[in-house]
Amino acid sequence: ILKIYVFVFHPDARLTITTDLSPVTVQLGSDVVLKCDLTVDTPTPDLQDLIVKWFLNDKVLVEFNDKLTLFSSRVTMSKREIQNGHASLSIPNVTPADEGEYKCDVIYTPYKQEKTIRLKVEAPPRIQVSDPLIYKDKVNTLTCSASGYYPEDIRVTWLKDGQVLKDTKLSAPQRNTDGTFGISRSYTFTPTEQDKDKTYSCRVNYTALRGLFQEDLKLLLVVVPKVTVSESLTNKDKVSVLTCEARGHYPKNITVEWRSGGQAQTDSFLCTRTNKDNTFSTTSTYIFTPSDQDRGKTYSCHVRHISLKEPIQEDLKLHL
Repeated sequence: ILKIYVFVFHPDARLTITTDLSPVTVQLGSDVVLKCDLTVDTPTPDLQDLIVKWFLNDKVLVEFNDKLTLFSSRVTMSKREIQNGHASLSIPNVTPADEGEYKCDVIYTPYKQEKTIRLKVEAPPRIQVSDPLIYKDKVNTLTCSASGYYPEDIRVTWLKDGQVLKDTKLSAPQRNTDGTFGISRSYTFTPTEQDKDKTYSCRVNYTALRGLFQEDLKLLLVVVPKVTVSESLTNKDKVSVLTCEARGHYPKNITVEWRSGGQAQTDSFLCTRTNKDNTFSTTSTYIFTPSDQDRGKTYSCHVRHISLKEPIQEDLKLHL
């Protein structure tokens, strides 16, 4: 079968295509339309003589040649809009994989034009810093994490009262499943009394957005209390004293209470004193007269403090 192709020349139908200025920068997850408008010197283009192709990094994505053929599920193009001279490429929910050189290639017999648009994808970092709680005279680590950013170029710095800290450790960059990146910088030190009024800052320089992000951290210096319980000689029908002491805690605010059978002994009383090292010691004293019903009964001292992940409980069993 011999196929004969007849090319119809349109001497007055000169081709011009117009695209977006390159580069086109979009935020991760947004939708983008890459413009490719074509004009000829006739009211509308003759679709029989029109071929449009879009490429990404020289790989064909979609082609219009009498009919529309998609080679990628990531893009769409409208045949109806092509009839109106708009051969734009739509990309929904942009990801880092969509970044690159896009080429709109148009043939309108006998003319041919192509234009290239660079698509850049950006995502700002999410910054997370560690809990400001630090333990006096113990090794502590402050961590600043930047995650979900794209492209990779980023700088994370720890500062103390505005001065850059040198002895910090940078993690290896992590590539997330969505193509974004994550990284963290940590500072390990042993805080002293002088650190409680210092401001530590995590500063993130993100080149892509020419952005500077900073999270300030006012450290809360804490000391874990040491808890002891004691009793005076407990005899039936005689006044007895139960004592619970939380020694060396910082800051001052603390809850120390006696309980029995799950119920707080509300008639106990508290006394807090300041120690030479500026920590505090708090004593809860419960004075009562035991009866036969108290024989073998367990009293518990419960201590809650900001330095404790869980309350401390010390039990004391009465032997009358």
